[in-house]
Formats: sequence, structure tokens, C-alpha cells
Amino acid sequence: NLRYATISQNAMNAKRRGYHYDRDTKKYVVRVCVDGVRFHIGSFLSEEEAIRARFEATAKYFGQFAHGG
Repeated sequence: NLRYATISQNAMNAKRRGYHYDRDTKKYVVRVCVDGVRFHIGSFLSEEEAIRARFEATAKYFGQFAHGG
């Protein structure tokens, strides 16, 4: 099944992790970019927490276009 999506919406479904490890703070940092505006979601001690936060943020901001995997 296909659905109509803009280039921006289709890019939201890309398989990017959406977080990185900051060596200075020794935490995983999660950021989400929505319509060209970058939102800092948070900093987390574990990678699992960062993944969970990224998943929740993409579901909130991107809805059906969020990558679920």
C-alpha cells in the first residue's frame, strides 16, 4: 500500500538513529528536527533510554510518518 507523502515526510521514515553519544557528558543525546527547527529531546545515561525517547518523540511529531523500527 502506498500513501501520498511530501519529500520531507518521506525523509522522516529514513532509518536514522536520531541520537548520538556525547563523550564530554558521557550521555546519549536525542534531537528531532521538525520543519527545519531542531528540538532537544533530552540526554540519557543509557542507549535504551535514548532509543525509547527518540521513538516517543518521532511518534509525537511525525505521526504516521514516524519510523517504527
